[in-house]
Amino acid sequence: MKVAGIFRGFPGLGRVVGGTELVSIFRDFGSDVKIFTYMQGAEYVTGLGYQQEDRVTSHDISSIGIIPVGKYGESIFQQLYKFNPDVIIVDGEPLMLTAIKTCMPKVKVVALLNPYDVSNPSNQKSSQEFFLRSFCQADLAIVHGLKQIRKPTFFNEYVSINTILRREVIALKSYTPGNIVSCILGGGSVNVTTEFQDSTIEIATLCLEIAKMLPSYRMNIFCGDRLTFNKLTQLRLLPNITLYGKITDCTEYYSDSRFVVARAGRNVSSELLYLGIPGIMIPTKGSHRSNEQKENADILYALSNKRILSVDVGIPRNILSDIVTSFLASDINSAIMWEPGNMEAVLSIERLLC
Repeated sequence: MKVAGIFRGFPGLGRVVGGTELVSIFRDFGSDVKIFTYMQGAEYVTGLGYQQEDRVTSHDISSIGIIPVGKYGESIFQQLYKFNPDVIIVDGEPLMLTAIKTCMPKVKVVALLNPYDVSNPSNQKSSQEFFLRSFCQADLAIVHGLKQIRKPTFFNEYVSINTILRREVIALKSYTPGNIVSCILGGGSVNVTTEFQDSTIEIATLCLEIAKMLPSYRMNIFCGDRLTFNKLTQLRLLPNITLYGKITDCTEYYSDSRFVVARAGRNVSSELLYLGIPGIMIPTKGSHRSNEQKENADILYALSNKRILSVDVGIPRNILSDIVTSFLASDINSAIMWEPGNMEAVLSIERLLC
């Protein structure tokens, strides 16, 4: 079998991690696979051994992904025609999904979706309707995240499951925390608004305050991209703080962490929940995704037995200190019953192809 994946590669890795894991599972089963992504996504999949042949410019993408009739989009189609896949998994690329169903109607297409792609009252109605009309053209929609979403009436095959997690995280299920606090600023902040970038810096600044509270702990701040890294190097950093300026293997920031501070994205939220690591989740300011992150954090609070908390970057420092103290005193081996949706996703694709 031949499997192709097309994943939006910015602003971070939210649209790349789950799809790449699915493609990798099929590769492990003996399928011939190919991935197309760019920017932060290209850096991530290259680190996993996938070749990326095309250089993407600002003329090749829009705010919602690849322009199908641009140079990069046309290059993808040339390679797809040659590769002749049995199924194409698309995440975050509504224009490419529509173009594929127009130009390659016999190929099965899977839309990999965030629950808020299907239902997001905070998004402008015209945008929401456009996205839904694009996604419903897929032969199968796999919605994965922290909440279940009912099937829209005009979709084809459809499943709503728990978040698909990368295998590196699943392998860390039994972890031994040390005297490290990890600050995870997502998979990067590339091609984003100034408000989004500033919000990311504010999260890191909050972590500097935590580093002051815990002088005997190492605070590792994972920036995910050089722009964020360069901005943070201009701040006054304590000796117990280490900055990482590029995408880092998740084992680096989960395996020894006593607790985690992170942007409240779907992937890192689900990973903390699965691993049972205490965490402070901070919703990003700006855009229609901020409400998504706030809701994710609320869901996490309940599912994690109150071990994953949502706070604002402006939280009073005495309350922040109380939270940190409670994390250090918490039971690190308290089990949380939550399983990723990996195999459900694979089985739904296999059923589609039968």
